Amino acid sequence: MIMKRLITRFSSVIVALALHSTVNAQCSPDLTKPTFSSCPSNMTVSASSLTGTCYYTIANQTPFYPAGSDVCTPPPLLTYQLTYFPNGQPVVGPLTNPTLTGIQLPTGTNIFVWRVIDQAGNISNPCTYNVVVNDNTAPVITCGTSGAQNVTANASCKYVVSGTSWDATATDNCTVDSVKYVLTGATTGSALTSLNGVQFNLGTTTVTWTA
Repeated sequence: MIMKRLITRFSSVIVALALHSTVNAQCSPDLTKPTFSSCPSNMTVSASSLTGTCYYTIANQTPFYPAGSDVCTPPPLLTYQLTYFPNGQPVVGPLTNPTLTGIQLPTGTNIFVWRVIDQAGNISNPCTYNVVVNDNTAPVITCGTSGAQNVTANASCKYVVSGTSWDATATDNCTVDSVKYVLTGATTGSALTSLNGVQFNLGTTTVTWTA
């Protein structure tokens, strides 16, 4: 029984030494590229809804970070390098082991390209994915006036708007392309931005603004 235990222990030591020798052989010199054990998939996010914030701010960087692996370099000692292409803006990077929290991504498609580098300087093939930022917030319209406006017609049985006090305005987290009105009822028509100079017929006209 004693002899059997000694043989078992001796065999375990031989196996361990053999495995260690194999790893050393692969790493002397280390010519093997690191790889990515995981690479984030394409993702879609929404821009902030606050006025003037037409971008997405990364709050949690974990979903945006890939995971690298290497034969010789332990994972904690790998170096991560990021180059990203914000939509419509100059390229950013390469950044080394970047902190992503707080980065603002504009609306549209933002391209992330990661590489991982081992201690021997070997560089992996890229991990690439897209982050699409959508503007899902509708503009907010403020009417210049609200409710029924009782006015007096002129000698031609018309009422002519003078000034911009009836005009609507709009705000948005991104940009307001246009503010339009549509007239229905006694007066019909549509135009852009201002009611100044518009002639209203006798009767009830409904003014509907869109942005």
